[in-house]
Amino acid sequence: MGTRKKLKPPMDGQPRHFIKQWREKRRMTQEELANAVGMAVSGISILENGKSGYSQQTLEAIAAALGCTPADLISRPPANDNDWRAKAREAVQLAIEAGTDRQDVMDEFLKLMQLARDLEKSHPERVPEAIEAAQRLLSRTDNH
Repeated sequence: MGTRKKLKPPMDGQPRHFIKQWREKRRMTQEELANAVGMAVSGISILENGKSGYSQQTLEAIAAALGCTPADLISRPPANDNDWRAKAREAVQLAIEAGTDRQDVMDEFLKLMQLARDLEKSHPERVPEAIEAAQRLLSRTDNH
């Protein structure tokens, strides 16, 4: 059985991850994140600032608390221009304004949210494509 190594911080002191960006995107404070993963606030601060390394276990706990994958935390910042949650809420509002039964909209919305969560976890790079397809579909139904 191997030992778990803690990844060392980079020599330049700049973080090699996007933990702070993901935390801010989720509108969490350092204190909230620290409580969620069982760390001290100072530990989160030091980690976010690139002054400390992290273990795989820590990265997995942070990812779970932030609703993303460990790979997301080290490979990309959260998307700003393709926030599917905001776009889904907009679509619900438009459907209700168009006179669609509210319960039907909510049922379909919940199904869509689950599919979007699954897609975001398994293939985050495909989310913008899915949003574009949904927008094309909505624009077709708006024209009929």
